[in-house]
Amino acid sequence: MSGARRAILIGNAAFPNEKALPDLRCPLNDVSGLAEQLGDPERGAFETVVCLEDADSGAVKRGLNGFLRAASPTDTVLIYYSGHGKLDDGFALHLCTSDSEVDLLESTSVPSDFIWNLLGKCPAKRSVVLLDCCYSGAAAGRVGRGSVEERLRMEASGTGAYLITAADAIETAQEKEGDRYGVFTKHLIAGLESGAADSDGDGHITMDGLYHYVCDHIRVDAPQTPKREVGGHGDIVIAKSGKDPRGDRAAKTRRLLYGHVADGTLSAKAAELAVKVSEKRPSEMSGPERAVDGVLSDFLDSRIKLGDFADRLHAAGSTRAKPDHKPAKQPEPAKPIEDETPSARTPSPLTPRNEMLVRSYAVPAGVLFVVLPVLATLFMGNGLVPGLAAMGLIGWNLAGVRDRMGMGGLVANTAVLLMSVLVFVAGFFG
Repeated sequence: MSGARRAILIGNAAFPNEKALPDLRCPLNDVSGLAEQLGDPERGAFETVVCLEDADSGAVKRGLNGFLRAASPTDTVLIYYSGHGKLDDGFALHLCTSDSEVDLLESTSVPSDFIWNLLGKCPAKRSVVLLDCCYSGAAAGRVGRGSVEERLRMEASGTGAYLITAADAIETAQEKEGDRYGVFTKHLIAGLESGAADSDGDGHITMDGLYHYVCDHIRVDAPQTPKREVGGHGDIVIAKSGKDPRGDRAAKTRRLLYGHVADGTLSAKAAELAVKVSEKRPSEMSGPERAVDGVLSDFLDSRIKLGDFADRLHAAGSTRAKPDHKPAKQPEPAKPIEDETPSARTPSPLTPRNEMLVRSYAVPAGVLFVVLPVLATLFMGNGLVPGLAAMGLIGWNLAGVRDRMGMGGLVANTAVLLMSVLVFVAGFFG
């Protein structure tokens, strides 16, 4: 956060000159609460915070003029207003002050054009405008839905300002009974004070992160929709969140959790899961990993004890989703070729039971086929030729057994057996 950081906060709660402008309960609290966060060295770290409370239009204009003229190019300037917003007949927004009169807005209020003109001349390259007011008159049908918003967009884009408004053109900014702050400012302050608006956990709260935090929380709190216009380039850091930057946080996680692993109070598996998640940016996390990261934050911030941390970590880790994509299929390693014959490369088509039968059959068949031709040769004068033929058939038979051990091999072996027996018989009686 380079350059000076300067803020001017304007709050108007009382409007004694105009019955049509009822007094408000929250604007002065809004100013003091926001000033506390912006001026805190551990949060906004704004060196200059000027507060104008229930001032008249002249005092506000002089204050704005002097504030913006004193800025330098490297400064960040912030303008905040809380109070009534009124529209004139030309659809221009006016910020009401203590002397405002509805029929004399041009001379008794601060026109938005006045602010944009000053910002256009301001040397500061980073400017933020926060408006917690409604566009009264739009709800009564005097203007179309987009006219005020479009005018503000054009004005903001011309100055490079980052503009956030509390409500759109047909809504009113809310004060809820019992709340100290207006609804919009309440969530601004909460996002800064808690650090929860630090969307990526890098230790800084940007205007984008603060805007999204306010939108997410305000939609369940009041019927209003914050709007923004980013006239400049890039995001603006508005405050420190008090969170450890991701790298420091990951190092702290490793040091703390592996210490518990060493003393036996935490499993290595739980520590590895938490450390792995802590090294990722939130944008890179899956839903279950964000749940693990939330449990880790609670533990690091001492909101839960080690035993609860381990239980909740296990519950969050057990819901880890499967990867969105299947990992690339790895090629299977080549198997060594032991024999180039078909029997070495082709698996048996038989069931294990039938294959066992064939193998058990081959042994006695082989013995029988060796004995038969020997007997034929010894006892038969003319048995030499049939015996040699039987020996040839035996070779074929054994080759068949060695072959695929399929049904064809089984049939061939059976046929060879029968043929060998016939040859023996023919030789014996021949």
